[in-house]
This record gives sequence, C-alpha cells and structure tokens, in this order.
Amino acid sequence: MSLRSLLHIVLLLSAAAERNFLRGENYELQGFSRLLGFDQSSPELTRLFSEIDEGMKPIRHPTFSLERCSQMVEDVASAAGGGENFVHTGLFLPSAGGPAGWQDAQRKMRLGILSFLATQSNTSKLWFWTNVGNEFLQDSLRMFEEERFRGRVQLRHFEARSEFAQVVSNATESNALAHVYEAQTDVTSKSDLLRAVVLHNYGGFWMDTDVLLIRDLTPLAQEDFAYLGQDDFVNNAFMSTSKPRSAFMKSYLSLVLARHLSTNHFEYGPSVLTELCRKIQSSEMPSTFHVLPGCFFDGAWCGASAAVYWDDFFSKKASKAGASRGECGLHHSKQPQCGVRLSLAWPLGEADGGGVPGL
Repeated sequence: MSLRSLLHIVLLLSAAAERNFLRGENYELQGFSRLLGFDQSSPELTRLFSEIDEGMKPIRHPTFSLERCSQMVEDVASAAGGGENFVHTGLFLPSAGGPAGWQDAQRKMRLGILSFLATQSNTSKLWFWTNVGNEFLQDSLRMFEEERFRGRVQLRHFEARSEFAQVVSNATESNALAHVYEAQTDVTSKSDLLRAVVLHNYGGFWMDTDVLLIRDLTPLAQEDFAYLGQDDFVNNAFMSTSKPRSAFMKSYLSLVLARHLSTNHFEYGPSVLTELCRKIQSSEMPSTFHVLPGCFFDGAWCGASAAVYWDDFFSKKASKAGASRGECGLHHSKQPQCGVRLSLAWPLGEADGGGVPGL
C-alpha cells in the first residue's frame, strides 16, 4: 500500500480526533489505552487562559502587549513551586556525525541540564534524548553517571521504530508515522517529530537544548501549550502536554499524518502548531491547547525592552564566588521569564556551566 493510501486512511481518523480535541474531549484513536488525567496546573495560570487565548487572536497579528505579558509571568511565577516536573530535552544530530561542527557543543549541552538541576525540585526528572552514540558525548557522560543526580537526569537513546509503535498499535498507522520520520533529511524536522512522539508517549515538558530554565516550572505543569515565536509562527522550542497520550498530542500527530510528505524545515513543528492554532481560533468550540505569549520564554526575540540578548547573556566572567551566589557568569535579565531561549550559535564566553564541581 502506498504512503498516500496510508495517509488517506489516517486522515479519516484525524478529522474525528480534531473535532473531539476542539471540544476538549480526550478522544482515543483505535488501539490507544485509556489513561486517567492529571490535576490541572496552578490556578494562577488557569485563570489567565481566557485572556491569553483572546489576546492571541488572530495568530497572524496578535494583540497581546509585552507589558501585560510580563505581568502575567510575574503572577504565574508567584505560584507555589516544588512539584515533580518531568522535562525532556536532547541533542539530535546526523547519525553519521557528531557535535564537532557546533562550537562548545558539550558545554552548551550541559548548561540546559544544569539549569534544570538549579531550578527544579529534587523530585523532578529530566530525560536527555539523543540519536547518536555515547562516543559523541564523552565529555558529558559523567553528568548522567553522577550518583547525586541519579534518578533526576537520565540519558535516553531514541529508538524510532519502538517509540512510534507506542503511538498507535495499528501497524499501518505506526508505519506511516515512521515513514514520515525516516524520509526526513533535515535534522530539525526529525527533532520536531521526535519531541512530538516523546511528549505523546510520556507527557511532560519539552525544552530545546538552547533553552535555559530560570524558574520553577510547577505553575506551568500539566497543561497543553506552545508559545508564539513571532506573528503567525507558533514555536515548539518549549512545549508542554497535560499527560501522556493527551488529546493535544494525538491531534498534533494526526495533522502530521494528514500532510503530504515534505522535507520542509518547519513542516512538522511550527507549521503543524500554527495550523492547529488557526483551526482552534476559527472554531467556536473550547480547546485545551493554548499559545502562550512569547515573553514567557523568548523575551529578546519578541522585543521585550528589559530582555538580555543572546550575545550578552554570558558576557560576565564566571567565578567560584559568583557561582556560590547563583550568578554563574550570566548577565541577569530584568525581563520576567520562565526560561530563556538562546541561539545555537550564542557565544559562551567564560561561563562554565554554573560552577558545579566536576562538571
């Protein structure tokens, strides 16, 4: 059977999944097991969703102000922390190569993990996903082997066929998803599909390797959201889903399957999320999926006046004394954010991963 025929079969299921998702129902495609939902996130965030959803309309030209966004972040950050957060991140590279072409790759990879350890509770967990062998991660492997971090930080190798088989038990649909993944020649597209499948199978947060956490994520937990990178571009550098096999992630993967096979850079990440947002905004039915304003994670990109830009973020020299005060060579921003997304090409300067001994 051709891929086009497979996609036609799945598209019939996709339409039903979308309708039920927009109504906020936990629709289950054939072959999915039934799972209980979790509690909602903080009331501080929940009560803001109506205002956020309205301010994001239309997604092509949202009307949300940066000033109001900053106040919202402060309100959400005031909520109680200390929850058991589950965060995914990873290093995704061409299977035949390594991170050699990425300047300071190993140090930058560690910074995101260290930001997790510094800001999240001791009961929170981070899974670091990769598609490359341990030989490419020699400088960072000791972080995953540290006894003090055991149970909090784990290295996970992404086995595509195994993970896609968990999405649907129907072999036809599972193979169709795997074919889309394997046909990608662009690493970014593969990474977009990886994060969608990981969030579907395990729930929690996804943060890109170039995202540093600066606040406890507990107030944002167990909700379905991405954030606005720029007008008409919903970014997946930081995402959350309410639970494993959520209606949000099922709808996301249904839209992936409904598309023609493509190798476009953004096809299976921001393009899918933006399409989903448009469908929700054009419908009068309530949705569990929300697009947060950009200042929650990307203050410099969205033009927040108090945000520190990528080139300046590590402009201070790290020192042991500064590390003991939590400074770690960072140029602290006055812009309230939950996390900071940096460019992969950001200059690291003399910061060295937070002054954690041995790392």
